[in-house]
Amino acid sequence: MVANAKGLALSLNTHYDATNCEFSWWVGNIKHRVDFQPMESKEITVTYYRDSYPFFGKLFRWAHYIIPLFPYVATSTFETLGTFSEPLTQTDILSILSKVAA
Repeated sequence: MVANAKGLALSLNTHYDATNCEFSWWVGNIKHRVDFQPMESKEITVTYYRDSYPFFGKLFRWAHYIIPLFPYVATSTFETLGTFSEPLTQTDILSILSKVAA
């Protein structure tokens, strides 16, 4: 529901042995991602990632995931936005996303 309202992509379980939820969107050649990772302590760690490509960002990202041995050419940075108590409401999620998707 949040992804549709904001025009974002939603991915679940994005890496091995994870139960995370990740919202993502593109601005130019930069893929922005906000990752919600539940922890065993009943808290959720939220991290903001930026993957910057020199040019043709979507093409390079697609090629990296589809073509064997295709290099990862993005420069990635991340910032921890905080740790929050479960459960997060839709309002909480929208508030977190609005801080980085402005």
